[in-house]
Amino acid sequence: MKKALIIGVLSSTTTGISAVIGGSVTQYVDFGRRFLEFISTLVAFVVYRKLSKNPDIPADKQAAIQWRACLITSIVMICSGLLLSLVSILSFSTDAQHGNLIPGYIVAILGVLINLYFCISY
Repeated sequence: MKKALIIGVLSSTTTGISAVIGGSVTQYVDFGRRFLEFISTLVAFVVYRKLSKNPDIPADKQAAIQWRACLITSIVMICSGLLLSLVSILSFSTDAQHGNLIPGYIVAILGVLINLYFCISY
């Protein structure tokens, strides 16, 4: 889980840097998506740590904590989907700004390599 948090921070930061360099709206939205997903991972980690360090928490309170974490994750995923949908719809307009996509390609290749590492590791 700690690896996921580190990767989440690095991927958000890298995507943010590539968005600033590239200037593409899609990259900015991708940064927002990755940041929101990092927040979701962070919430899951905090809940996991809290529940594993305190096994004497009553089952109903554990369920309530887990429900809140699921709710936050659901809201994050909905926001992420809405952001990507909005950019997809807006990209059909003729005056859509197009930036330098090379930084985005580099981030995508790095993402594939990291996912490949996790696939091989697990």
